[in-house]
Amino acid sequence: VALDGIEEQALMAPIRDTIGAADAACLAAAAHRGGLVASDEQRGKFMREARRLVGEARLVRLHTLLAEAVVAGLVTMDRLRGAVAALTATATSARDRDDVEHLERVLTRVESAIVLRRGP
Repeated sequence: VALDGIEEQALMAPIRDTIGAADAACLAAAAHRGGLVASDEQRGKFMREARRLVGEARLVRLHTLLAEAVVAGLVTMDRLRGAVAALTATATSARDRDDVEHLERVLTRVESAIVLRRGP
């Protein structure tokens, strides 16, 4: 993310060391430009700063965003499952495997969100 101007840099500076430069830049840009923030985190430093800077109304959960993409026909569940399977095949470290397990849980939430959106 490229920050535009001193206003965004001023938003980023106090949180950069707390949540990291990349996350801080994304939050600063979203806060200044009125954008949304997509995340699958529920709590922690990032979410505290996201709620403070952009507010709950501009936070979008990853599984909700993916479910909307599936319902809109932009991606299929098979494609999402295939992407997770490809990551599973290349996961070598414990961290990689944890990430894959997390993505599998996200896919489960995506499927539930699709059912809710489409109804019975």
